[in-house]
Amino acid sequence: MHLTKLYYLPNSKKLQFGLWYSKREYQPNPSEKIPDRIFQVTIRDKNGQLYDQDTIVKAEGLFDEFQRRSISIDLDNQESIELTISLIEQNGTTVTPMESTTINVPLDKIKK
Repeated sequence: MHLTKLYYLPNSKKLQFGLWYSKREYQPNPSEKIPDRIFQVTIRDKNGQLYDQDTIVKAEGLFDEFQRRSISIDLDNQESIELTISLIEQNGTTVTPMESTTINVPLDKIKK
């Protein structure tokens, strides 16, 4: 799985980025409870507040899939954010991370 550069839209207070991955390695599987979105993205700010409500737009290629993600977050007065990407399983409305990676992102690394 790959993560694109992060972009912040200060007027709408949205963080936008993309995930792309091999369809052969990651794909929805109802019998294994892998949902269509496959990954959950969570952002934690310096106050410990979590942001995980994102909008997803998907584009499928022959071998890869791309997801554009957009999360509402106010980055004013923040020095960095903690971004966690988790491969998930979902049972009803319960989402459980199976594997996770967390990245500390300084705000000067986010494009405006």
